[in-house]
Amino acid sequence: MTLPTGFSFTQPTTADRAEVLTYNSLVVASTHPVSDLLTLPQPYEDERAVIVRDQHGQIAAFHASYEFSQFPTPGGDIRAGGLTWVGVQPQYRRRGILRAMIAEHFRLSTQAGEAISVLFAAEPTIYGRFGYGAAAFDVRCTFGRGAALRPLTPTTPTSLQEHASSTHEPLTIRIETYDPTQHTQLIETVHKAAGRNVGGTGLNRPGWVTRDTPALVAAHHHTISLTPGKEPQRIIVVERNGTPVGYTRFRRTMSWQNTGPQGRVDAGEVVALDPAASHTLWTTLLDLDLTSEVTAFMLPTDDPIITQLNNNRSIGMTVVDNVWVRILDLPAALSARQYSGSIDLVLEVTDDMLPHNAGCWRVRAQPFGGPHGHDAPRVERTDAPADVTLDIRELSALYLGGVSAASLAAGGLVTADTPQALAQLSSAMAWPLAPCSSWVF
Repeated sequence: MTLPTGFSFTQPTTADRAEVLTYNSLVVASTHPVSDLLTLPQPYEDERAVIVRDQHGQIAAFHASYEFSQFPTPGGDIRAGGLTWVGVQPQYRRRGILRAMIAEHFRLSTQAGEAISVLFAAEPTIYGRFGYGAAAFDVRCTFGRGAALRPLTPTTPTSLQEHASSTHEPLTIRIETYDPTQHTQLIETVHKAAGRNVGGTGLNRPGWVTRDTPALVAAHHHTISLTPGKEPQRIIVVERNGTPVGYTRFRRTMSWQNTGPQGRVDAGEVVALDPAASHTLWTTLLDLDLTSEVTAFMLPTDDPIITQLNNNRSIGMTVVDNVWVRILDLPAALSARQYSGSIDLVLEVTDDMLPHNAGCWRVRAQPFGGPHGHDAPRVERTDAPADVTLDIRELSALYLGGVSAASLAAGGLVTADTPQALAQLSSAMAWPLAPCSSWVF
């Protein structure tokens, strides 16, 4: 897949930054002057970005990608390319430029050893045609101030006994103005630990991607605000014996009414390492003075707050697609995760853009084996008849364990030779915890 005549790929340099931001402002309808945007840290690295220039040398399209060296899969991790900043000038749409850009991204990611591509879809109707599947979802919540939480149970599950002595120590909180020099390492350390061992269960959360590069860390932790009317960022830190075990950053917008203050709290990531830390963090966040409403931008669909609330009907919840996955190297991808059940099936996969993925593959794995060592999953080409037939888009949607193969089959998107084969694929590829990324990349 090549660009139309007269268009060419180039790699940006620092000298191109203002031009790229000017182009991007037009594509995304930004209201901010480019001079203001230039004050923000650049989240991507120039060597992982691609400009498409037209016959006059102007930017016609652009995309970049992030290097995720340990993107979390069910029970494992994998190298992934995080596609981002994708756009085409309005006058150049419908010319095949986007398809050529996506193909170039696939080529560069594969060259870098990245077996999957992941993204957040600004428009979800676009990326399915390129083999991306919606593999994770999140919930956007609005709470009234003082929403009551159920008390914590005094018993500790057997699987958590090793953590019992530490998690029963008293918790303290501090609320302060966010300072990147003081809080960046704290946030990144707790965030990574929370994804690897969710709530002390010993299970990881697929899709819980960390900020792996200095550019991403800088972009995530700057304190420059281009939105007036809100206070500086604040942070709540929950600690146990001086060690951080939870955090959230937030801003408040004040509104004074005749009936009293009606301030709003907008929270970012709400992250905790265990049930007690989560309970303390949420209790604090939901009862800040002078406020009446709290919003949490992106939470996993099984976040503890949803079951900790006394009355979860009292909150507004909207479920939205989160991470989209595109498998680039099928055997590498399917071998880099665990399976929740035994699987020995032949999958017949179609893939128009990457023919090396197409054909019949025998997938064999034991429950929670691997993904490395003697019990690692085995994925091999075969001439045996297919048990299940599906497109790469559907396989990509299944990859993180949050989408059911049976549900896709019920929608006519997956075909199974027998109900048993469908049930085996559904149970094996599922994961006990819902996949989710806590931040948009």
